[in-house]
Amino acid sequence: LRTALSNKLYFATALRMPILVSPNTFMSEITTKYGFGYNFNSNDERFGDRLFEWYVEFINDETQNHINEFWEKADAEDLMFENRVDEFLLL
Repeated sequence: LRTALSNKLYFATALRMPILVSPNTFMSEITTKYGFGYNFNSNDERFGDRLFEWYVEFINDETQNHINEFWEKADAEDLMFENRVDEFLLL
C-alpha cells in the first residue's frame, strides 16, 4: 500500500506528540508536510543529537497548529467516510 497511514499516526496527532517514521514512505511525506514526524535513520551516528535538536523545534505553536490542521482534515475525511457508509447501508 502506497498511501496507507498507520493508527500510530492518528494516536500521535490525537496526543499532540511527535512520531518517528521511516524515510521515503507516505508516512514520512505526510508527517514532514505537517511537521510532526522525524525520519528515523538507523545509520546516523548522531541520531540522538539530531532527534533532540528536532524535538526542540517541534515544541512550538506553529507545529501544534499544523498538527491541529492534520487532525481536523483527518476528522472531516472520517466523517465523510461514515456518511457514505451510512448512505450505502440505507439504500
